[in-house]
Amino acid sequence: MKYSTRLRAWVLALVALSLTTYGVVIAATDKLPGASAHDPLALQGYPPSTAKITISLQTSSGFSATADVGVDFANDVLSGTATTSALPTGLTFYWSGSRLNATVTGTGAWFALHTPIPSLYGYSLEVTKPDIALISGFSSETIRRAGSQTTYVFTSQHSSLQMPFGAPGIKDGTVTWSITTGSQGEITGTTLVAVSGGVTTTLHLVVDAYNVKIHPDVPAGNVTVVAPSQVLNILSSLSGSGISLPSGLWRFL
Repeated sequence: MKYSTRLRAWVLALVALSLTTYGVVIAATDKLPGASAHDPLALQGYPPSTAKITISLQTSSGFSATADVGVDFANDVLSGTATTSALPTGLTFYWSGSRLNATVTGTGAWFALHTPIPSLYGYSLEVTKPDIALISGFSSETIRRAGSQTTYVFTSQHSSLQMPFGAPGIKDGTVTWSITTGSQGEITGTTLVAVSGGVTTTLHLVVDAYNVKIHPDVPAGNVTVVAPSQVLNILSSLSGSGISLPSGLWRFL
């Protein structure tokens, strides 16, 4: 299926953040006059400098993960905290430059993976006014409006789904992708639901705020660098989580 490239990349970067953080630690022109008074996410046509986003990933088989993410578009920094059903405690992460850093909350021991963060400025342009009209490859599209919000829902009855990180086998399944925009067209949230073999995987992203102060936890003290091979071995454990997402997505992780 063919997606708007920048919008896809924005989603993929956040998916990669939430899943890769798990592995490292274990080894968004005012169209409606006055609309901003009712739409706290309105951007007045200007790309945001920062955003706070909540991400959740869960399967009907029991796996779940959530992350509160601070996005600094101007300085190319992603930071925040995450929890997962696979760990008894939470994680804190900081991704900048060429390193993704993470720590089990409260331990003070930081781990790092050498992986360059993508440039975030282009994503700030996309969340301001996404190229939704360019999305194609789905069997159906519906548009729903509620107050100042508009939700675009794309459905594909036959999509290639894959388990995480190179796990063998491609499965046929149903994918529903929804994108919600605010009064000025800014992205306020997106949800991807994949169903295959009786298991449902739901990835949900909500924008909590734009242009707010981000207070990241910066790694302090000794940081242990983790080899990519170690991370891939650990992430292979996700193959038992029941997660299934479009196979084209996993190639970016």
